Order: sequence, then structure tokens, then C-alpha cells
Amino acid sequence: MHRIFQMSLVLCLLAVEASASLDWLERRAIYPFSPLHITPEAAGLPTATEHRFAVAGAEIFVWSVPPASGQPVVFYLHGNSGNLASRAARFRFLTQQGFGLLAPTYRGASGSDGYPSEPAIIADTLAVWQAASDLVGETPAIIYGESLGTGVALALDEQLRRRSEAHLPKGIVLEAPYLSMPDIAKTHFPLPEPILSQIRSRWNSARRAPDVITPVLVLHGTDDQMVPYAHGQAIFDLLASSQKELITVEAGTHNGLWTDPTARDRLIEFIRNTASP
Repeated sequence: MHRIFQMSLVLCLLAVEASASLDWLERRAIYPFSPLHITPEAAGLPTATEHRFAVAGAEIFVWSVPPASGQPVVFYLHGNSGNLASRAARFRFLTQQGFGLLAPTYRGASGSDGYPSEPAIIADTLAVWQAASDLVGETPAIIYGESLGTGVALALDEQLRRRSEAHLPKGIVLEAPYLSMPDIAKTHFPLPEPILSQIRSRWNSARRAPDVITPVLVLHGTDDQMVPYAHGQAIFDLLASSQKELITVEAGTHNGLWTDPTARDRLIEFIRNTASP
């Protein structure tokens, strides 16, 4: 999670209480997305289609690749650095396995307009999920959350279960998950509770994990300096799912866990087997 909390900004603005300033600070700290719009073809993914997807008060970009016959779709929720094009290599890897891809971006990222917030991202992601059959056809899907996206993945799963949606994920992949944004902040900076309590995008995965009954694969590196490995272990322990697995990447850092041979092989196996009819 690149610059997961630019706390130098926080420390400079501890005394700021105006709502607009806090919103600005939070966007800079939690959502430092690249606003650059790059098409899938320009990013080296010519098999992908780019969609302009209308959400409440904004438009976001969504990339899609239909699956090969009998293969699932990976509903990919990216982290808080870069843009969709930054993930082109891993998207190419996934689609080369025959998996489909449905990858929404967030408000303010990849050329999408609007401003990101936890409620907006959850609502937008839910809307894209509900439109999945129109974008990639009726097919089983795996939710894949990367870094920031792990919190989005668990929030989406919560929404789907609350709404008793007919189309539920067959499984969830969590790459470098965290307990919550305040917990990440406390890991890196000794901030007082009054400041932590003002974080609005809390992404409280520790609260949501105990309700997850879907099969889950957790990937985490032991040398992750952004989201400590202990967070991944704690989320794994909290998950209620009876089908869960933690893949520990020794000396793995925050980025590129999917390139580790063991993790990569198990990832393919999990997606393919969990989503099989």
C-alpha cells in the first residue's frame, strides 16, 4: 500500500478541524491514486475492454476480459497506488490462465472523476458487481483484493450477504490485508486517539472478517513494511470461513507477492478449484 498514510501531512495539520480540510487530508493520505488515464491497449492488455461506468454522481472506468469457457472471472479491487495500468502485468498473468477479469477503478483514479471515500467506493464496487453479467457474462467469480482493496473486498462481501444477492463470490483472495486504517496509522506513527477517531475511511476489516464464510486465500509477505505481516495473520485468524488458507511469502515485501512461484501456483489453484461448478 504505497504511502499508505502520508502522516507528515497529518502531523502538520493536527490542529485542523474544518471538515473540508479533513476531507482533503484524508484523500491525500489514504487515496493517493494516479489520476492518469491509460487505455488497456496502451498498457499492453489489448484483450481488455474499457468501460465508462456511471455511478452516483460520477463515472468510473472498468476493465473487462471475458473468461475462457468454463473458467471464472476475477473481480479485482486494486490498492491505493498507481492506476489500473499499473496492474497490467498481473492482469495479463491472470487472463493468460483463461480467467476472466473485471477490474473497476475508484473515484479519482485512472481518469475516473469524483472524490473517493469509503461509502462511495463500496457503493460503486457493488454497482459494478451487480452489472457483472452484462460486462463479462454469467459466470462464477472470485473477489481479489490487493492492499487497500482487501478492505473493499470484505466490505463488498458484507454488502452482498446483507442484500441476499443471488450472485455471491465463490471465494475471496486477500493480498496484504490490514486490520483497519487507524490500526495501520498506529503501526507507523504514535498518533493520539482523538486524531485517529477523526479518520472517516476506516476500512474496518477486523470487524468484517468474523462474518466471512466464503473460502478465502490470504497472501502476505514477512517483510512487508507497509502492512505488517501480523495484520495478515490477525485477519486470517478472525475469518469465520472453514475453508481458509494463509500463504506466507518469506522475505516478501508489500508488492509483487503474486510473482512468488509458490504463491502464484497456489493462487491459480485456488481460483480455478474454488470457482469450479
